[in-house]
Parts: sequence; structure tokens; C-alpha cells
Amino acid sequence: MSENGRRRDSIFAREPVASKRPFLNSALFYAGLAGVGFLFLLATGQSADRAAIGMAFAFAAATAWTWLRLSRAKREQRRRERRRTS
Repeated sequence: MSENGRRRDSIFAREPVASKRPFLNSALFYAGLAGVGFLFLLATGQSADRAAIGMAFAFAAATAWTWLRLSRAKREQRRRERRRTS
């Protein structure tokens, strides 16, 4: 057992690996989610144009929020690195 109570050979014992392209991964996820939402709206009787507009807005809002969040995190990381080297 390790210090945190997990087995050393467990897949959960390692630190999570950060993605090399987090924005691309989230954009692909949101595109898939928008596709599922579009199909759901079509299946429930919504017109295709309204469903497409709604899902395009949802996709744009989600990716914008992700971009904002990632850019803030990158900015904070740069600030911490500058403070450390000063």
C-alpha cells in the first residue's frame, strides 16, 4: 500500500495525465454532445432549423467558456513561473 491507501499497482495510483490539446478535446466532446442534442430535438418533434440553431449556440457557448477557462489557467501558470524565477 502507498501513503494514500491505494495499491501501488493500481491504475489509480498514478497521477492523471494532462492532455496535450485540451481545447481540441473539449471542442470534439462538445461537438458530439451538440450532435446528440440535435438528434434528440429532432426525435422529439422540433424543426431541424431551430434544433440546429440551438445546438450551434450551445456549442459556441461551451467552447467559448472552455477557451476562457483554459486561457485563465495558462495566464495564472505563467504568473506563478515568473514569481518563482524572480
